[in-house]
Amino acid sequence: MKDYAFDEDDEIINDEKEPDVSMLLGCGELTLDFEGRKFNLTRQAFGQPSRQTGMRPMSLVLSHPERSTEVTESMKRLCRKALAEHESNKPGQITLYSFTAYWHKERVLVKRSLTSVILPADKMNQVVADVKRFLAPETQAWYMKHCIPYKRAFLLHGPPGCGKSSLVRAVASHFDCGVCMASLADKDLEDKDLRIAMSSLPKRSVVAFEDVDALFDHHREQSQGTRHVTFSGFLNALDGVSDPHGTIIFLTTNHKSRLDAALIRPGRCDVQVEITHATDEQIARCFERFYPEASEKDCEGFVAAVRAAKGGKRLSMSQLQEHFVQHRESTMAEASADIKLGEASSAEEARNGSFYG
Repeated sequence: MKDYAFDEDDEIINDEKEPDVSMLLGCGELTLDFEGRKFNLTRQAFGQPSRQTGMRPMSLVLSHPERSTEVTESMKRLCRKALAEHESNKPGQITLYSFTAYWHKERVLVKRSLTSVILPADKMNQVVADVKRFLAPETQAWYMKHCIPYKRAFLLHGPPGCGKSSLVRAVASHFDCGVCMASLADKDLEDKDLRIAMSSLPKRSVVAFEDVDALFDHHREQSQGTRHVTFSGFLNALDGVSDPHGTIIFLTTNHKSRLDAALIRPGRCDVQVEITHATDEQIARCFERFYPEASEKDCEGFVAAVRAAKGGKRLSMSQLQEHFVQHRESTMAEASADIKLGEASSAEEARNGSFYG
């Protein structure tokens, strides 16, 4: 088999983990020593618990008994250092953010390598090369010089379970970016909240809006009347992004034909990439990934067996992955002979391809 365009070592996770322990800052007052000064930090809870997180909003107040330029500058350096530490990704990990009234860390995700997402090389290369060019310092300078909002929007479209969400996570991992998820289906999210979310993104992060076709119909009406984000509000939020550090937006859809032309016009959606059902190349590469000892002939035989099986003509990568999960203790010959793909449900495929998988 031909080597893939990106040669990365996949991360090996040690499954012998100690129980996870989380430590949170409690409410009350404490003293911080920084640059030879003692600062007071007060943390308070107020309001009603959030429906999404179950936690009440919190306030942090940093103070010092003296008032001078030196103390103020020291306090700013402390805040910058704390924010940089909070927003930085740890080695081998990226941060998943979700939005309620502000962006908060929802959980830490293990980085996903580009080689773990098996897509046609031209599709992967197109997205990765484009993001790399966009993040280059000379690109940022060009956008600033011409007073163009420094943002880049990608539309990934195709059947469910074929790798759209996996690609977003792998690209974010490759460029050491966090992932910001704002659910437009959230009943508590309104247009003004979305504007705030898009104008206060954590640095070095990508924004993902999944299944945008399920939100509005051809007449720009909400598919479910209980949602409060309007079509015009969504467009205004996308257009209002002006982060000088650069904003990368991924929209995903299973049905591009259902999207309003205004959403995917040039200037609002810069790059469109179709992620189709698995090709013969993908099937063969997937087989070789799970069975590295497989010869080219073995891979060709597996592709033929898959295509001959029920459901093998139009196959999603999530279905193929499930086949290898079911045969995780099987020999290469057994995995090639016992192919029962069936038809995975859309819900199952979406679950297999989500950021949470």
